[in-house]
This record gives sequence, structure tokens and C-alpha cells, in this order.
Amino acid sequence: MISIISIIINITIIIITITTNIITITITIITMIITVISIIITVTTIIVNKAIYIITTILFITITMIIINNITLTIIIILTIINTTIIIALIIFITITFTFTITITIIAAMEVKEFCLDKERSPEPWERKSPGKPGDKAKFRVAHMTQHYAGVYSCHYHSPAGWSERSDPLELLVSGESGKPSLLTQQGPIVASGQSLTLQCRSDVGYDRFVLSKEGGWDLPQSLVLQPHAGLCQAHFPLDTVSSSHGGQYRCYGGYNLSSEWSAPSDPLDILIGGKLPDRPSLSVQPGPRVASGENVTLLCQSQSPTDTFLLSKEGAADPPLHLRSKHRAQQYQAEFSMSPMTSTNGGTYRCYSSHSTSPYLLSLPSEPLELLVSGDPVNITPSVQTPNSTSGPQVPDYTVENHIAMGLSGLILVVLGVLVFQAWYSERRSPGVN
Repeated sequence: MISIISIIINITIIIITITTNIITITITIITMIITVISIIITVTTIIVNKAIYIITTILFITITMIIINNITLTIIIILTIINTTIIIALIIFITITFTFTITITIIAAMEVKEFCLDKERSPEPWERKSPGKPGDKAKFRVAHMTQHYAGVYSCHYHSPAGWSERSDPLELLVSGESGKPSLLTQQGPIVASGQSLTLQCRSDVGYDRFVLSKEGGWDLPQSLVLQPHAGLCQAHFPLDTVSSSHGGQYRCYGGYNLSSEWSAPSDPLDILIGGKLPDRPSLSVQPGPRVASGENVTLLCQSQSPTDTFLLSKEGAADPPLHLRSKHRAQQYQAEFSMSPMTSTNGGTYRCYSSHSTSPYLLSLPSEPLELLVSGDPVNITPSVQTPNSTSGPQVPDYTVENHIAMGLSGLILVVLGVLVFQAWYSERRSPGVN
């Protein structure tokens, strides 16, 4: 009898437990449905889909639990799964709600009320500006740039959260107030890909620093001036190993340490990168590689590949290469470089390159070298002007002094022979009268 009562009590306890869990689940489901409805109003479709998926899963588990409610162990397992699912669902919803609140707070904190532009050594903000419309930026314009606006600037803004930190400094430079420097290259204007390249900026004005600028690209770090030499101050800008990105037009400026004023820009220097196009043009000369001074000569650069421009370069010359637009003739692209009249300064070794208008600073492989010899002058080839630290080729010996000495000795010998001939003639003329 006691066993039956004990069994009834245990069954009653189980039924009470199941009923309590069902009530708890029902209340939880109702709470979750209310929460889901609130989330549907405030969150995106993706979050709604997740909530519906969770609700469907819970309903499926509930139906399964009702079907197999007469199996105690299964009920306990299902209840455990349901409780775990509820906890996970609550964690997901709490996380979603918290994330949504944080996002709104951050967006609200980014609402800018005022921007301030500060200039170094200025006690008050240089200029204040409110956003014209909701946003996070403002433009400060300078209509006419003068030395008054040169300096180091930074900006910060005011929002409901307070004042922001200052931005990174920006130095605004004014050029054109003093003498322009010169920009040179040690390797010549055409550099092969993979070689090292160093640009040199120098001036006879006593600048403290130089800066190198690339058109349409980056500004290189400022360089302090090297020790002045022969009245020139100079700085070297090593560009390391040359690649396609180094091709372009460069200028340099000179300045002083305690001023934001910069000089007028140097004359532009074009750096051309050879060997970046697969084409290799050919170079020929008419009437031939050996010409007399005063003759007319034409150098013909040709290529079978489509090209826009041909460039003619003289080895060791500091001047930029000559440019000519290509012409399509007889299944070939070509350009004729005329030289007339020829002088000794035109002698030297020439190469030609091709390029495309879409990337004018990237050149083809060079043609085979063509040596042009000019005769008729005392010295056939005048050495080209070399850039600093460049190595010159073989120098033609200067025999001017030796020639003068030889001519003087020849003249002296002729005078002596003339005296001897005159003396012999005079003695012979006097001989008949004596006899």
C-alpha cells in the first residue's frame, strides 16, 4: 500500500513538474512573441527571419513534447533542450538589442555642430564653420593664396559628446617668392627598370632644405642641405630601385628652416623608364654613319608594333631626348629625326625608344646603338656635358700644343733651308767676276 502511495506521489510530482514547465514555457513563448513583435518594428528583415526561425523551432519542440509526453525520460530531455534554447534565444535577443542601441548612440555622437580650423602660432581658431547640412565634413577655402596663409594647420570639431581631438598637422607651403633651384639626375633622363636613381637639387641661394615633388603624385620627404660646395647648396634624393611608378615629371623647391615660404619650382625634369614595353625599335641613318661636317643627316627610327611617339637619345647627353610623333608607312611605324648642318657636337652614340600616349613616361626597350662620326673638324667628337658624378667615356686626346710645336719647327727648318739656298746662289753669282 505504501509503495502505491509512493508511486502516486512521484507521478503527481512529475505531473506538477511538467505542468510547471509547460506554464513557464507558455509564459516564455508569450514574452518572446511580444519581444519579436517589438524587434520586427525596430530591426532589419534578417533579424526578423532569425526570430521567426527560433519561434518555429520552439513550437516544433513543444508539439513533439506533447506527442511523447508519456515518456518521462524523453520529456526531461526535451525540457532541457527547451530551456537551453530559451536561454540561447534570450542571449541572442539581448545582444541584438544592445548592438542596435550602441549603433544609434555612435551615429548620434557623430553629429557635428561646428568645425574649427587652427593655425600654428595663432592664439584663436583660424576659422570656424558649421556644416551646411547633416554630415561630418566642412570645406575651408582660400580664394587667393599668399604668404599670409602659409603655415601648419589642424582641425577639430564640436559634437554633443564634446570637442574632438585635433587632426594630424598639414603644412601649407607658398612657392615662388625666391630664386628657383636646379634639378639634375646623375643617371640621365632615361633609366632602365631595376636600376637605382638619385635626383639632385641644388642652388646658389643659401637654402636650409629642399623638397622634391612629383606631378600628379606624392611629395617626397624633405631633405636637409648637404655641406655647401663651391658656393652651391645641394641635397640628394635617392629613389632606390626604379619601377614604373617612378616615371613622371619632377620639380624641387628650396626653403628655410624657420619659414613656410618656398622658392619658385625648378624647371621640370622628366624621368623616363626604359624597358617597360616589349617593343624594340630599329635605328638607321642616311646617308651613313660617317659624315662630313656641314652635311645633312636623317636618323630613322622604325617599329612594326603600333606606337604613338618615338624618342631619340644621345648617350651621355644631359639634355632630354627628342620626341616625334610616329607615322604609319609601308606596314611600319616610323619617325625621321633630321640633323642639319652636322657639326662635331652631333657626333656620338644614339638610341631610339617608342612609347604610348597613355603612359608617356614608360618606354620600350632601346634600339641597337648607332655611332655617328663627323669628320672635317680638328676634333671629331666633342665630349658631352656630364651630370655630376657621372662617368665620361673615352676622351679624344688634345694635340694642339704638339701641333703648334711641330709647325714652329717646320717653319724654322724652312727658314734655315732658305738661308742656305740664298747663300749658295749669291756665292755662285760672284764667282765669274772674281775669275
